Amino acid sequence: MNPTPILIGEQLNLSGSRSFAATFHSRDWGAVRSLLQSQMDAGAAMLDVCLMGGEDQETAATAFFDHFRHLQYPLVIDTTSEDVMEIALTRYPFISLLNSANLARPVANCLQMCTLAREFKIPLVFGCIDGEGLAATCARKLDVARRSVDYALSQGLEPEQIVIDPLVLPALTDPQGVAETLQAIATIAEKLPGIRTLLAVSNVSYGMTDTLRTRVDRDFLSRATVNGLSFAIVNITRVHPILWSPELHHQI
Repeated sequence: MNPTPILIGEQLNLSGSRSFAATFHSRDWGAVRSLLQSQMDAGAAMLDVCLMGGEDQETAATAFFDHFRHLQYPLVIDTTSEDVMEIALTRYPFISLLNSANLARPVANCLQMCTLAREFKIPLVFGCIDGEGLAATCARKLDVARRSVDYALSQGLEPEQIVIDPLVLPALTDPQGVAETLQAIATIAEKLPGIRTLLAVSNVSYGMTDTLRTRVDRDFLSRATVNGLSFAIVNITRVHPILWSPELHHQI
């Protein structure tokens, strides 16, 4: 039986949650803390904090991490900005993952993220994207994953500091891509031993009704678990307290 993936709450997302964006920008830290705590109470092991770049965002991020630095919430810093990533690392001591780098980004951006991951000894997520775009097939995902691992190793990261996100698009627009992503999870586990994987599970059900999203997210997470997924960014209220196992997969 494969280990259960670590569940990461997704609701601290500036681009995906209007309520979080409103409380974050108004610096309503009491409301933000309630959102942090409610996800932990629901069963999240970590919390994904998705922030953007830019001077205004960096100022707000500084205030956010300074305010909460005394609380021991394990956070995943989810940003394309190496500057925001550095602000988080230098102000908040309980960071579990950095999300994410990819081979399509400017060299300086990727290099700085690797440097931060190495210096702070925090695992870094690499998305399966390169100069040709998002890797759509299992074979392409493996190729981009392999090159991402090689790059990270060349920058001094240890294998246990490297996490690969094969990426999944909504099933409504890319149904074949769901199967390709699931196969990529298993293939990466086989071909790149010691390298962990991560998926933003809710992407697969984007655009569906709430009831259907719950069923699809649970089914997808069950299948990904069977294939060896290490981390799952989820809407914790939709997937908890399901116990992910091959037996559940066969029942579904």
